[in-house]
Amino acid sequence: MLRGDGAPSESVLKDQVVGRWRMDCWKLALAKFEQVQHLLRLLPIRHPEKIKRRGIALSFELGHRWDDVEPAFSALRESIRVERDAFVMEAATRYRQKHETRRATRS
Repeated sequence: MLRGDGAPSESVLKDQVVGRWRMDCWKLALAKFEQVQHLLRLLPIRHPEKIKRRGIALSFELGHRWDDVEPAFSALRESIRVERDAFVMEAATRYRQKHETRRATRS
């Protein structure tokens, strides 16, 4: 990549830049909808949240606007937050119970 003065910032190898960026970096990824759908079907995804996300992505067809897709992804994000918060509360409760029991036995 180039610095502001037009000189390379560090070493450039094929399509990779190694080292520090000295200017803003922008990435633009382009993919065909059909290729992305095909790849999603092939990937051996194991993480439950990613499996749900893949299911949402595969449930829509080419041409859907983000306004149509966004509610499904927002609902998934919210369900993940709720599940996380419940897990944190359960962990905190168990931690307190375990440590209160130890304090009581020491006294």
